[in-house]
Amino acid sequence: MKKFWLATLLFLAACSPSGPSQTELERAAALAEGAVGKDAFLRTDKVRLLDSRLLDKDRLEVALAYDIVFTKDFPEAAHDLGAGLAPDLFARFGSSLAAMSLKMEYGLFRKGERRQRQQHLLLEKGKEGWQLADKQQ
Repeated sequence: MKKFWLATLLFLAACSPSGPSQTELERAAALAEGAVGKDAFLRTDKVRLLDSRLLDKDRLEVALAYDIVFTKDFPEAAHDLGAGLAPDLFARFGSSLAAMSLKMEYGLFRKGERRQRQQHLLLEKGKEGWQLADKQQ
C-alpha cells in the first residue's frame, strides 16, 4: 500500500507545472529594471522569489525581491541616455526629459550603490521557458 501512495505522489509531482528557474527569474528582473543592453546603468543581484500565483497553465504572477546595483554615477547615466541624439534644441530638450525621468525613478545615485527592490511581474511560458510578459498588467 505504501508503494502505491509513493507512486501516486511521484506521478502527481511529475504532472504538476514547473515554475520558472532561478535564471529565468533573474532575467525577468533584469528586463523589468532595464538592466539589459549596452546602455544599462544598473544590474540586478540576489533575486529571490517571494510568492507566485499560477493564473493559467502559461501565465504566472511572481513577486520578486532583489537588489539593484548601479554601474554608473547619475551624471554619466543621464548623459548616456541622450548620447545618440543629434545636437539640436529638440535633442537637448529630450535629453533633459530623460534625465528628469531617471531622477524621478531612482533619485540621485552613485556607482556601486545598492538598493533593495520588490516587484510583481507577469511571466508567460513560451518555447524558450518562462519569460517576462510583453504587457505587464
